[in-house]
Formats: sequence, C-alpha cells, structure tokens
Amino acid sequence: MASELQAIYRQASEELAAVDSTMRQAVSTLTPSLQEAALQFIAAGGKRLRPLLIILASKLGSADSQQVVTAAAALELVHLGSLVHDDIVDESPLRRGRPSANATYGNKVAVLLGDFFFARSLNLARAAGVETVKVISDVISSLVEGELQQLERRYDLTITEAEYWERIRCKTAAFIGECCRLGALYSPGNPLAPEALHTYGLNLGLAYQIKDDLLDFTGAMQTVGKPTKHDLHDGIITLPVIHALKFHPRRDEISNLISSRVDYDLTPVLACMQEAGSLTFAEERAAEFIAKAKASLAEAPEHEAKAALVSIADFVLNRVS
Repeated sequence: MASELQAIYRQASEELAAVDSTMRQAVSTLTPSLQEAALQFIAAGGKRLRPLLIILASKLGSADSQQVVTAAAALELVHLGSLVHDDIVDESPLRRGRPSANATYGNKVAVLLGDFFFARSLNLARAAGVETVKVISDVISSLVEGELQQLERRYDLTITEAEYWERIRCKTAAFIGECCRLGALYSPGNPLAPEALHTYGLNLGLAYQIKDDLLDFTGAMQTVGKPTKHDLHDGIITLPVIHALKFHPRRDEISNLISSRVDYDLTPVLACMQEAGSLTFAEERAAEFIAKAKASLAEAPEHEAKAALVSIADFVLNRVS
C-alpha cells in the first residue's frame, strides 16, 4: 500500500510542488516572526490530501493547471489555518509529531497565525476564481459549525449516531467533498459531474474521520503524530463509544467513567468496546462509506487519475496514521 500511495503522489508531484511553492509565496509578509511561523508550519508537510484530491479530480478532464494549483493552495491554507486553531482549542502540544504552533509560539500568536492562513487563502482564491471563493466560505462555515457541535456536546452521553454523522460531515467530510467537486468544476470535459465527485469526496471524508476517531483509541503517538487516547478524556464522544454505550451490558460503568471527568484509565472502556464489537462496527461503517465513494466513480472510463482516486479510498480505509 505504501508503494502504491507513493505512485499516486508521483502522478501529481509537479502540481503538488507548485502548490507548496504557491503557499510559501502567499505567506510572504513584512512581519518576520509571522512569516517564519507560517513557513515552518507549511514545511511540516502532512498528507496534502486535499490538494491531491483537487488535482486528481481535475486530471479526469482538461484542466488549466495554474488555476487548479492556485485553488489547491488556497484550500490547503484553509486546512492549515483550521489545524492551528484546532490545536489551540484542544490544547494539543503536538502536530505531526512536532511541537504545535500554540506550544511553540503561545496561543496569541497561534490564533493570529491561523487567521493569517485564512486571509492569504482568500487572496489566492480571488485569483483562482469565484467558485474557489464560494467553496472557502462554505468550508470555513462548515468547519466552525462542526467544532461548535463538538464543543457543545462534550461529555453528552445522549449523542446519537445521526448526530455524530452530522458533526463529522461538518468537521471533515464537507471539506473533502468540496475539494473533489472543485477539481471537476475546473476541468472541462470531465466524464464525472461535479456532484458525482462531491459524493466520492463526502463518503471518503466520512470514512477518513471514522478512522481518525478509531486511531485515537488504537493508534500509537509515533505513527499518528499527535497524542492518542485523548478524545474521550476531553469528553468527545465518537462512534465506537456511542455503539458501546448502546449495546454493552456494562454501559453504566462506561458512562460513570466518562461523566467523572477525571484522568481515568481507558483500559476498561477499551475492553468494553472490544467486547461489544464497537471497534469492528466502526471499521465496518468506514468500509461502507469507502464502497459508496468508489461506486460514485463507476461512470468514469479507465484512467490513471480514476485508479488513483480508488487507491486513495483503499488507503483511507487501511491507514494507520
């Protein structure tokens, strides 16, 4: 899978390099400390999944490479800004295995850094086109709604599966869906309609967030790149917990631990989730969304970019970081 993923990135290597260059140019500023912080955050890398999806979706048609690169850079800056703000809200000391912006520069500078990324993103979006401006507006609104839903429902053990789906749609899936749709909009002759690629991205994003929530219980910090076993202590109720609270006979034990809001040992909760099949249930739901994502690509003829989008879906389902 690792070699297959490397081959996918090689398909878009030229455009991704241009995305990074565009972002670095976009954060040029007369304030040296702010520019240094921005460049360090960009240099930290990451999967660059959103730019990759925009690029690959556009490759199904005849895209203007410069427009696609500019749009991809704008959307990735939105993503970076949201990560900076997330780390502040979560008080996270690490991001991608390195000290987070808030840990390095303090919350005040980190807030400004996140705002700076958003501002520079909008500047790029103007050059890309009105659709990118609209997407950024919609994406930021959705991100805020998702984060607020999460904050308002902390330690709320009555949260339903349907409410969880809505939260992760706002937090993650809507963004990824819009990236795929934008790639289609900027590629005349694309065999897939923008809404078909949006459906692919939406289902991919739902599966991605489920896997992220699972990795918080099962992942190692060295591979995930940020503290794990963290969400539940912060009162964030995710899919495997919702399932265990509904089906495990010792659900009261889990409820009491979560409600205590103390630094408790997660071992009993993990044991309950395993006994109730909650981790398996979440994996199965992620697999269902991945199957839907792949199905939305069915009408496209065989193409290198289509094969790459299918492989990305497989990677999301099997990822360990």
